[in-house]
Amino acid sequence: MELPKGISKRGNRYRVSIQVDGERLTGTRDSLEAAIDLLQSYKHGTWENPAEVYQLKPWTFKEAARAYMDYRIEKRVQDKTDNQHTQAEIDVIRHEQTKHFDWYFKKLTNFFGGNTMLDELTQPWVMKYQDHCLFEMKYASSTINYHNSLLIGIQSYAKQRGRMMKHHMRMETQKRTTKRERYLSFEEEDSIVQWATALCHDDFRDIFIFYLNTGCRLREALFLRWRDVNFFRKTITCGLTKNGKNRTIPFDDTPAEKVLESRQSNKHKSTDKVFAGINEKRLYYLWWQMRDELGFGKDVTIHTLRHTYCSRLVASGLDLRTVQQIMGHHSLEVTQGYSHFIPSMLKGVGASLSRLRETQQGHGNVINMLKVNE
Repeated sequence: MELPKGISKRGNRYRVSIQVDGERLTGTRDSLEAAIDLLQSYKHGTWENPAEVYQLKPWTFKEAARAYMDYRIEKRVQDKTDNQHTQAEIDVIRHEQTKHFDWYFKKLTNFFGGNTMLDELTQPWVMKYQDHCLFEMKYASSTINYHNSLLIGIQSYAKQRGRMMKHHMRMETQKRTTKRERYLSFEEEDSIVQWATALCHDDFRDIFIFYLNTGCRLREALFLRWRDVNFFRKTITCGLTKNGKNRTIPFDDTPAEKVLESRQSNKHKSTDKVFAGINEKRLYYLWWQMRDELGFGKDVTIHTLRHTYCSRLVASGLDLRTVQQIMGHHSLEVTQGYSHFIPSMLKGVGASLSRLRETQQGHGNVINMLKVNE
């Protein structure tokens, strides 16, 4: 077997030797896997003197998870804020990120035990956690994969800081399922707007219409600021996104434009938030009330509005690449998973094909759809 550049075999051990910034770094490991880890740490500047490493106290699972979560929270806060954010706004974002990570922290720590040493983790134990998530908790594939990434991150974070000696353990990556998602019909949309209007829940009605016509995620709209709304270009910029990257959403010629114009004329002077009159707790309370009174099932969630928006973009004939950019999906595969067929779109397919055939026959052209013998 050909060894990676910088690694050579010395008897039953593996020798690592690499030049970094004019300095020759060398080391010997018992396994090829450990040698590759050492080589990578040399290249990325994360290597520490073994004499210093072994003086550090190994971490328990709770200590490692807490340290890694704190690191991720601060990293998220830095990615999502800039010098235009006030300290109060930064504190709100930090609080939201802490709530997010604490949920996963508790799930992982309760299963593996807070006082368990990281080096005591075994592959069968990790796979048992995967089975627990998959068969007992019935988590979605994306949720299990996120648990897996956090578990790997906790171990890698500790190992790079000399708090864990073993190689990290991981679960199997779960394939994303392509189940049929729920989306709202235009009749259902009208019934919700009428319900909110009749009960004078104006803030709920406005944010409902906004979600349905922008595809924003829950916190993206709740934390939207007026400085992120461009009335000249008719776009909004979402900075509090799931992947930490800004994205631009058009709102011209949609009901969302009327909502923004109406709220701007009556905006609260004490805050820059677009939807200052409603918070997450209030939104959920009214959503559940609306769902019960209108007879919707539990499959109708706030995220259903985002899925409906995506489905309507596809139904309007917009290409998937553009939909991906508007929705902020990290890959086209995710967009394809959201863009199932809407039954009404299937009507008229035969007539369209017939018109295509007649057009091409009229010009004396034959279409070779399979590209045979070309």
